[in-house]
Amino acid sequence: MELWTQAVPHYRSPLLKDIPHGFATRNGGISAPPFDTLNLGSSTLDNIDDIRENYHRFTNAIGVSPESLVFAKQVHGDVVQHVLPEHRGSGFTFPSRWTCDSLITNSPDVTLTVFWADCVPILLYDPLKRAIGAVHAGWRGTAAKIVSKTVSAMVDAFGCRAETI
Repeated sequence: MELWTQAVPHYRSPLLKDIPHGFATRNGGISAPPFDTLNLGSSTLDNIDDIRENYHRFTNAIGVSPESLVFAKQVHGDVVQHVLPEHRGSGFTFPSRWTCDSLITNSPDVTLTVFWADCVPILLYDPLKRAIGAVHAGWRGTAAKIVSKTVSAMVDAFGCRAETI
């Protein structure tokens, strides 16, 4: 991982150079204590306008629009959701309809979003099919094989080959 320190500090993987992505830190936002500064958690008691501004700052830093974001309600499970262009904004612009811990897409206009604290965020990418998966991997999801189920879903949905992901 490489730390990018422009406007909003975040991490990027050198393996994913051809797709916009980022792993947020807590720096570069406007939220007041105790949420300072780059709070992206809408389930907190932080001011929603501050959270939305933090998203605008972060998405600008990684080169995507906030309207392209797609969230799900994460529940430490093994469900994978295929995201289509018409789902843009789910969880950000309007409430998410999904309860799952993995999102996949091959749409360049969709930005998959997962949240983590003591869990692990995993990005899976097939450069040949230009398909991506974003996985929230807690211990329960890991035990339920969420990552391998995401790879299988990418194979089924996009014709990926596991060895190219």
